[in-house]
Formats: sequence, C-alpha cells, structure tokens
Amino acid sequence: MAALAGSIDWSIARHLALSGLLSGIIGMERAWRGKPAGFRTHLLVSLGATMFMLISIKMAELYPSAGVNHSYIAANVVTGLGFLGAGTIMKLGGSVHGLTTAASLWAVGAIGLAVGCSFYSLAIQGTLFVLASLFLFDKLEHFLLDRAMPRAEAAIRRGVRGRRKRG
Repeated sequence: MAALAGSIDWSIARHLALSGLLSGIIGMERAWRGKPAGFRTHLLVSLGATMFMLISIKMAELYPSAGVNHSYIAANVVTGLGFLGAGTIMKLGGSVHGLTTAASLWAVGAIGLAVGCSFYSLAIQGTLFVLASLFLFDKLEHFLLDRAMPRAEAAIRRGVRGRRKRG
C-alpha cells in the first residue's frame, strides 16, 4: 500500500476530488428531489469527463509529433453525454419528463471537462450557476406560474367568450 501511495499523482487526485465535489453537490440536489439521475450518476459523469480530458491532455504531451488534438476527445464526451441524457427523457401522456435531469448531466460533464483542463474558475462558477438554476430558479418558476397562470387562463377564457358573442 505504501508503494501505491508513493506513485499517486496528486495533481490528478486534486482534479478528480474537485470534479467529484462539484458534481456531487449537483447530484445531491437531484437526488434530494427524487430524480432518476442523482448523486452517483452525476458524480460518475463528471469524473469520467475529467478523466477523458486528462487523458487527452496527456496524449498530446506524450505524442507531440503525432499532432494529437485533445479537443476531439472533449467533443466526443459532449456527444456521448447527449446520448446519456436522451436516455433520461421520457414522454408520459402529453408531457415530457427528464429534460432538467438530462441538462444537469450535460452540465456536470462540462464541469468535469473544465476541471480536467485546470479551468477551475469556470468549473466552480459553473457549478454555482447550475445549482442556482436547479434550486433557486425552480422556486421562482413555481412562484411565477402560480401567480401568472390563473391570470392567463382567465384572460384566455374571457377572449374565448368574447369571440363566441361576436359570432
């Protein structure tokens, strides 16, 4: 075990720890709301994205003459997350569920990529904005819909009744 500890690249450990912390917070919010993709899913998506980014950077360092473009791996992570997110979207009756969960998975993938390329400021600020959109804006959305919807429905009913009288 001591030999293993001596061979740990602490830079990689820091990347993975930060990625796990940031995405774990978002995953906890999703789990707290009982969403299908919760803590572990968000954590794994971000850790995977971070590792792919670190791999692509390392490949470019190891094989400079090969002209390795590390943006290719990042682009494929984004594509893969689109497919993963699509699996969380379900149509039930006349409504669609899972769009926010799919978007949050996509966002933690971006956070993981940002951490992987040492763009910590973006990762941290991105996490704060994602949390704000999931938690604070959810409350704002419900507040506005609770106040605006009855008024809109009443206006629509008045408009429909007004047309019937004219015709």
